[in-house]
Amino acid sequence: MMALTAYIKEEKRRTKIPPTPEGAPKRIWVLQRDQYMFEELLAGNLPEQTWHQNFHVSRKTFFNICDIVRSELTRQDTNMRPSVSLEKRVAVALNRLATGSCYTTCGIGFGLPKSTANVVKNEFCDILRRKAASFIAFPKSAGEVRKAIAEFEHISLFPHVVGALDSTHIKIISPKQNKYDFLGKKNFYSVLVLGTANSNCKFTHVSAYPGAVSHAEMLRDSALQRDIENGTLLNAPARMINGVEVKPLLVGNSYFPLDRWLMNPFVQGPNITSSQSTFNEALSSAREKIVLSFGMLLGRWQCLQETLKEDTFRVPTTIIACCVLHNLCIDEGDNFPIEQFAFPEDVEFPDDTCVDWASNEDGKQVREAIKNYLDNYGY
Repeated sequence: MMALTAYIKEEKRRTKIPPTPEGAPKRIWVLQRDQYMFEELLAGNLPEQTWHQNFHVSRKTFFNICDIVRSELTRQDTNMRPSVSLEKRVAVALNRLATGSCYTTCGIGFGLPKSTANVVKNEFCDILRRKAASFIAFPKSAGEVRKAIAEFEHISLFPHVVGALDSTHIKIISPKQNKYDFLGKKNFYSVLVLGTANSNCKFTHVSAYPGAVSHAEMLRDSALQRDIENGTLLNAPARMINGVEVKPLLVGNSYFPLDRWLMNPFVQGPNITSSQSTFNEALSSAREKIVLSFGMLLGRWQCLQETLKEDTFRVPTTIIACCVLHNLCIDEGDNFPIEQFAFPEDVEFPDDTCVDWASNEDGKQVREAIKNYLDNYGY
């Protein structure tokens, strides 16, 4: 044993790195990684399709995103090493969100270590969440509401609609704390996302909740319902429909409670009337916009399709950042060919924990008035 110890000491002495001469610059060891593909892409030497394949956006949209985050995401060089360029930071974040690739793969593709790729993506998403109100906005003024209603009238005969409401589960890894709050009936951990969309499939509201919460509880606890109930949203302009005053409406499925401002379908069954079926068809033609919105969201930002391997507290920020990018791409007219995510077939029945939605008398009155209006209209 003593001989082995002496051998090890001798080897350390022989291989010891000599001290840096006084005044000589220090050498910082940085692993060199392959990053030529991105440099070629920035130089315009690769086809437009390469932008779509790696970031699911066009070159034009990519640089517009860079402009949006430039002031907060740009970093300065240090004495230790040069900073990662803004364009590369945006590229790493978009690649992670668009493809769902792990941070190791994202980092290698752009010459960065896994830890840096993770930090860059988080900083990018934090910035977009702080800017979300500029991209995700519910119609508030009378002019905005009238515009939203007019746009829905171009795609559906269902009257006085401002937005379509729905939700979707985003799978997550097992949370470190309160994990059963995120364990839903289908036995996977998730975050439940509440969203509303306009007729152009842009999100006008997005919020996230633990996956075990019911749809009714989620809506009741949301800032959306709070603002509606206190008159901030969906308060005007009103319209008389078959003798009933109807304020601006959201349309949803049977997971959500019927209310004076939220229409859901009549329950399908052997006793459903032709008038009720007509009502359901008209409602569905408007409600499909939020279904399309979620399908486009997960189709473009594929990190949301599989289990999102992030700390639970970071998941809402990632989701909202993806929704901001979704709206931005629509505003830009970005024509990336999205293969929409296919959701399981909708079930038009409430959860077992839900109350009898038809007990809301104001909601029943509005629904009956619209049903009769559609009958008279000849839908």
